[in-house]
Amino acid sequence: MKRHRDPPSRPKKLKVRIHEGASSTTSIEHLRYSKTKAGRFNQLSREVTVLAHPEDGSDQSSSAQESDWTDEEEPVLEFEHQEPEPKQCKKGGGTRYQNTQKLEEWLPLHDSFLDEILRLDGFGSSTSNCRSCGNEDSLYRCLDCFTRSLICQACVLTDHSLQPLHRIELWNGQHFEKHSLRSLGLTLQLGHDGAVCPYPADGVDDFLLIDVTGIHRVSVEYCGCQRTSLPKYAQLLRSSWFPASFKRPGTAFTFRLLNLFHQLTLQGKTNLYDFWLTLLRVTDNSSLASHSFHYKDFVRVMRLWRHLMMLKRAGRGHDPSLSSGTAQGELAVGCPACPHLNGNLPEEWEDADSSIAWLYALTLAIDANFRLKLKKRDLIDVELAPGWAYFVEESGYQRFLRSHIEESEVSTCQSRHDAIVRSATRHTEGYAVSGVGSSSCARHGLMRRNAAADLQVGEKYCTMDFLVLSTLIGTALLHLAFPVHMQLDHHKVQIRNVIPKFHVNAHDLPCQVSYNIAYIPHVGRLCGVSFRKKYLEAVRLSKKHEDLFVRFSATFPDATLRKWEKMVLRWEKDKRNPNPYAEDMSGTTLHSVRLQLSLEEQASDSSRRRAPQHKMTASQFLHSGLELEEEQRHIRLHIANLKAPLTAKEKADLQDKRSSLRRRVGMWRSIQALYMPCVAAQFLDGLTGLADDGNNIPEDDEDDEDDNATRARSETMPLHLPSGLPRSLRTTLPYQLDAKELRLRLAQAHDSLSEIRRQRRVLQGLTEFKKRNVSGTGQRANTRLRALYNRFNQKTRRAAERYRAARCALTDITGPGRGEEDVSKGRYEMSWIWHVGSNGGGVGEEGSDAGYHEGLRVEWAKSRARAQRWREEVQLLEEEMRRAVAYLEWKANWWRSQAYRRVDTGVPQDVQHGLAAYAFKQAGVMDGLAVQFASHWLPVLKANKVFPKWGEGHISRGQAACDTPGAVATSDCESSTVDGEEPHHDDSETEHLNNDYIDLDD
Repeated sequence: MKRHRDPPSRPKKLKVRIHEGASSTTSIEHLRYSKTKAGRFNQLSREVTVLAHPEDGSDQSSSAQESDWTDEEEPVLEFEHQEPEPKQCKKGGGTRYQNTQKLEEWLPLHDSFLDEILRLDGFGSSTSNCRSCGNEDSLYRCLDCFTRSLICQACVLTDHSLQPLHRIELWNGQHFEKHSLRSLGLTLQLGHDGAVCPYPADGVDDFLLIDVTGIHRVSVEYCGCQRTSLPKYAQLLRSSWFPASFKRPGTAFTFRLLNLFHQLTLQGKTNLYDFWLTLLRVTDNSSLASHSFHYKDFVRVMRLWRHLMMLKRAGRGHDPSLSSGTAQGELAVGCPACPHLNGNLPEEWEDADSSIAWLYALTLAIDANFRLKLKKRDLIDVELAPGWAYFVEESGYQRFLRSHIEESEVSTCQSRHDAIVRSATRHTEGYAVSGVGSSSCARHGLMRRNAAADLQVGEKYCTMDFLVLSTLIGTALLHLAFPVHMQLDHHKVQIRNVIPKFHVNAHDLPCQVSYNIAYIPHVGRLCGVSFRKKYLEAVRLSKKHEDLFVRFSATFPDATLRKWEKMVLRWEKDKRNPNPYAEDMSGTTLHSVRLQLSLEEQASDSSRRRAPQHKMTASQFLHSGLELEEEQRHIRLHIANLKAPLTAKEKADLQDKRSSLRRRVGMWRSIQALYMPCVAAQFLDGLTGLADDGNNIPEDDEDDEDDNATRARSETMPLHLPSGLPRSLRTTLPYQLDAKELRLRLAQAHDSLSEIRRQRRVLQGLTEFKKRNVSGTGQRANTRLRALYNRFNQKTRRAAERYRAARCALTDITGPGRGEEDVSKGRYEMSWIWHVGSNGGGVGEEGSDAGYHEGLRVEWAKSRARAQRWREEVQLLEEEMRRAVAYLEWKANWWRSQAYRRVDTGVPQDVQHGLAAYAFKQAGVMDGLAVQFASHWLPVLKANKVFPKWGEGHISRGQAACDTPGAVATSDCESSTVDGEEPHHDDSETEHLNNDYIDLDD
C-alpha cells in the first residue's frame, strides 16, 4: 500500500490585539495559533502585555502568558507572520530538520550541556554513602557501570569480581583519580568460568591485559586441577583473551579489541600503529604514567587473528582435515554474483543456446599497482597461508619466473604503454618487489583467489600469465578486461581480450578501436555500485539509447543499413575483418590535395595549349598563402607566450621574425595581384608602404595603439584569401580559386584534427606515465616531464588554431558533432541534428561525400554498440541477481552440511557444540541475506514487468521474517512499488557482498 507523507506544517499566525483601558492603560494581546489539516485553528499561546501611563509620564509594563483563553471578536490589529517551513526529508516519510537547524536549536543549550558534562567530574547527585551497603566511607566509583554513584571498597570487589576491566576512580579529597581493581585486591581465577578452583596454580600478579578501554594491569591465577587442567594459553583463550606468548604468557589482547581493529582497518583503513597510540591515549591522555611498549606484540597477534578468522569463516575448522587440508585459494571470499560451478549456475548451462550462453561468462580485470613496492631488507618471514587465499603459492611462482628470465617482451601497441615501459624503467634497484599484479572480478570488484603476485621487474607477460592461469582453474567461459598474451588449449575455455575504459586512452588508435570494451558484444557495462541503482539506470538508458538508435537508423537507406550491419557482424565474428568503429585515417591530406590540384592544372593547361601566367600556379599560390597564414599564427602564439617587459634580445628576435614574414608577404602579394586583381584594386592600396618598427613591439601600453598600427604588423596583416572576400567579389575570381581553396581548407582541417588527436594521445600517455613512474621520484624528474608536456601542448594549440581558421573558411561544410557536455561514451546522446534526414533521400546514398559517409558509419556503429551494451547490462543484472540469491542459498545449505563433519573424529563435546552452533549461525545469516537481497530487487523487477522464477517464495519469506523479532529482513517489510514509484531502500547490498556476509562474528 502506498505510504503518504505528512504535509508540511501550515504557516503560523501571530495576532495582535490592542485595547485602550479606562485607567490610562493599554493592554496588548499576542495570540499565536496554527491551522490543522482539517481546517481548524489551534491556540498555541497567549501573551498579554499591559502598559501603564502614570501622570509622571514614565512607562511601566507587565506581561503574563496563559494557556487557555477565549477568542474575542473585535481585533484592533491583525497580521500574519510567515515562519520558514522545515524541509522535507526524501527518505523516511517524515519531517526532519536539517543539520543547520539542529545546530540552531542547540545554541541556547550551550551552557546547559557544558554544566551537565562538568557535573560528572564531581559527586553528582550521590552522597558519601555506599549505594549497596550504605557505608558512609564510600570514596570509589566505576566509570563503566551504568550509574556513577559512590561505592565502598568491599562492594567494589563484590560487584566487579567478573568485571576486571572496569575502570575505577578514587576520591582523594579534591578530585577523582584513576585506580585499579588489582590494587584493591581483585584476583581472577581462570579455568572455572569465575568459580573458585580447588587447586589453583601459580598465576601472574602483574598480568598485562589490553582492551578497547585501555591497558589494564590485572592479577590472574591459573587452574591446576589434574583432570581438567588446560595449557595456560587455552585457559586465556576460553576467557576471550589472546595471549602474546604461549609458554609463560604475561600479556594478552581481548577478542573484542582484535575484532574492533579488524573492522576498523577494513572500513577506515586505519593502520595499527595509530590505533596503538590511541589506546595509550585512552589509558592515560596526559602520559604521566609509564607503559611498556607492546606494539610488536600487537602486530604479531593481529596477524594471527586475521589468519584464524579466515580459517574460521571458510569452514576449515569444520573439515576433518583441519587447516592442513586447505586447498589453494580456498580461504578467498567468492563473489556471489559471479558464476560458480556447482554453486549458482542453472542446470545444463553448458548446453545453453549461444544467444544466452554469454550470461554465464566470467569477466576478469587484470592490472598492476607499482606503488606497492618492497625494499630488500633480508626479512625472514613465516608464511601462514601459502597460496590459501588471494596470492599465488610463492615457491612455485618463483620457480616459474626463473624459467622465464630471458624471455623478451613484445608489444604490438605503438603508444609505449606503461606495462612495457615499466618492465625496463629505472628506480627498481634495491627493491625486492617492484609492484603487485592482480586479477579481480571486473563487474563487482572482488579479488579472485590465487590472482595476486609480486612483480619482480615490471608487469611482464610471464608474471601476468601465471596469476591469470592460477585463478582460471575451474572456469569455463571468460572475458579478460585487459589484453594478455597466453596460449590455452582447453576446449571449454573461451577467452576474449578487451581494454577497459580507464586504460583505453593510453593505447594507440588501433588498440582503442579493436579492443575497446564498449564495442565488444556480450559484456554489458562495467560500472556502478549497487545492483538496484545499476538496474534502474540500465533499464532507463537501454530504452533511451534503443530509441536514439532507431531514430538515427531511420535517416539512412535500408541498403546502407544492411551493409553496415553486415560489416559489424563480420568484425565481431573475426577481428581480422575491417573494423566498423575505425575511421579511415588515410583520408584527404593537404599534400595529397596539392598533388591532385597540380596534376589537374597541368592537364588543363595542356588541353588548352596555354602557358601558365606565372611560374607559381594558382594552387601553389593558395598553398603559399596558407603557409603565410600559419606563420602569422606561429608569431602570434610566440608573442602570447612572452612575458612583459621584453628583453632587448627578445625584441630583436621578434623584429627579425616580423621582417622576414613581411618580405614573404610582399612577394606573395605581387603574385596575388595577378591571380586576384580585385583584391589589388580594393584592399592593397595604402598597405604596401607600411613597415614594422620598434613602436610595434608589444609592451605594457599595447592597448593604446590604433587600428592602423595593429593591421601593419606582419602577424596580423590580412592576406585576403578567397574565403575572406565578400561573396560578390569571390564570384569574380578566375581559375576557380574559391573551389580550390575549399579543397585545400578541407584537407587542412583533416590534417589539423589528426594532429590534435595524435598530440592528445601523446599527452594522455605522458600523464599516465607520470602518475605511475615519475610522481614521488623528485622535483628534477617532474620538471623535465613538465617541460616536455608544455612542448606538446604548444603543438596542440597550434593545430587547434589551424583548425579554427580552416573551420571559419568552411562555413558551408559544417556538420553535427558532440556538444560541450562532459558525459561518458556509454551515456553520450547524439545531437538532434543526427536524426534529421537529408533532402536527397538519405545521407547514406551514393553520391554523398565519402568522408562524411565514413564518419556517419562510425557514429551509427557506436550508437548501435551503446544500445546493445545497455540492453546486455539489463540482462546481465537480472542474471546476477538470480546468481547472488542462488549462491547465498547454496552457501546456507553448505554450512548446514558442515555442522557435524567432525563427529566421528573424536572431537570434544563442547567443541562440537560450538562447531554446530557456528555452522547454523552462518546458514541463518546466508538465508537472511538471500531474503534481504530478494526483497531489495524483486519490487524493482516486477515494476519493469519482470517476474523471475527464483523470486517465488522470497517475498512471503521476507514478510514472515518481518513478523519475527530480530529478523534480518525487517528493514524491507514495507517495501513495494505502486504506480511506478520506486520505494525507498538503503542501497547497501554491495557492502553485503564485500563485508557483511563474510564478517559474521559479533
